[in-house]
Amino acid sequence: MVRLPLSLFVATAIAHVLCVAEPLVGVHELPPANQNSELLRRAREAMGGDACLRRVTSLILQGTVASGFDAGRGAPSQSEAAIELRMRPPDFFLRIESHPQLRSRKGFKGTVPINSVTPVGDTVVGTDNARPDLLLKLQRRKFAELALGLLAETQTAMPLRVERGGNGARSLKISGPDGFSATLDFDPTTGLPASLRFRQLEVFPRPITADERRNRVVPPLPAPEDVEVAIIFDERRPVDRLLLPFRVRRIARGMTLEEIRVQRYILNPAPERLESK
Repeated sequence: MVRLPLSLFVATAIAHVLCVAEPLVGVHELPPANQNSELLRRAREAMGGDACLRRVTSLILQGTVASGFDAGRGAPSQSEAAIELRMRPPDFFLRIESHPQLRSRKGFKGTVPINSVTPVGDTVVGTDNARPDLLLKLQRRKFAELALGLLAETQTAMPLRVERGGNGARSLKISGPDGFSATLDFDPTTGLPASLRFRQLEVFPRPITADERRNRVVPPLPAPEDVEVAIIFDERRPVDRLLLPFRVRRIARGMTLEEIRVQRYILNPAPERLESK
């Protein structure tokens, strides 16, 4: 039996009462292959119950993101930007980053990839849609990674297959088209989604040597390494009857490559707000 901490237990119990008492709208069912998964069922119950989760047909996540790599130190940097993630399973995903001088928009709507860079207060100056098929596959993958960890949601733009993972009662193996393969780990105490692990090519610049610094020489980037990457979903708090993570970190080789700090969630925003520029 999964034992929840008292605060999570109370929040979950209240959510069940409130959600069951209300009619469902915009219901989307889990694929039949996943309905028998005890781990997914327990995770969704721990988050607030399937009834509450089914009511969430779209969401907006707002916060800050720290990411980047300092080639001088050979370690992650801490450059920070405002971030907004917009999701509507299974066919809409948009990641907006607002830096002091630039604003980027990446994602997809249906089968159309979104990828633009805009100076603050100006028009679009850069897009990279030379290979829209590759961009679409990449953004669909990123959407699936977030949906699995945030909501234990398997209904994404990619058909996903769920099997028992190598960690026995605490993980599931998730696979899909175009080589998508990941392991979804669940917290052994709460049953909540804790991390998503997968292998990916990452570049880790080496530190600049004293001679290179003195001569102002920037060393070439090393070849990408095939490493295990983990996305950690933690610091869950109640949001409108659901327990959602307020910190999302991407880690590889013991280093935090990206950290999202959530400030607020907007559940079921108006369609014009969700897709606004």
